[in-house]
Amino acid sequence: RRQSHRGTVWSTYRWGCKLERSGFEGYWTEEPLKFDNAYFKDMLSKEYASETTAKGCPQHRNAATGTIMLISDLALLSDPAFKGHVERYAADQSAYFADFSEAWVKLQENGCSDLRDSLWHPRLFFSPDVVTGPRL
Repeated sequence: RRQSHRGTVWSTYRWGCKLERSGFEGYWTEEPLKFDNAYFKDMLSKEYASETTAKGCPQHRNAATGTIMLISDLALLSDPAFKGHVERYAADQSAYFADFSEAWVKLQENGCSDLRDSLWHPRLFFSPDVVTGPRL
């Protein structure tokens, strides 16, 4: 059973662009359900050809894999400051994970300090056997 994941950046990355929703079509990586730095590696190593979707939206596609990049993705390579981040994340997945985690917490807390530590604890929502289960 598929759950609705509309409205999040991560869901778009995982489930890809849907022509009927955004006008774009495709996945950014060959393994869209895997969270890693493949997006950055692919951006630097693959060639993308310009195309227009059936909805008239411009995008770029790799002929060998079918993966896509949008104009906004490839724009990261045209600015030296942003390209430096792309190169760093492509070379060092741990650096990407660290920066992503920090940004994600900031986004989720939205100005609330110590939200993780003071307001939420898994025992408030799950039974003890779930809390002590395997870490994902």
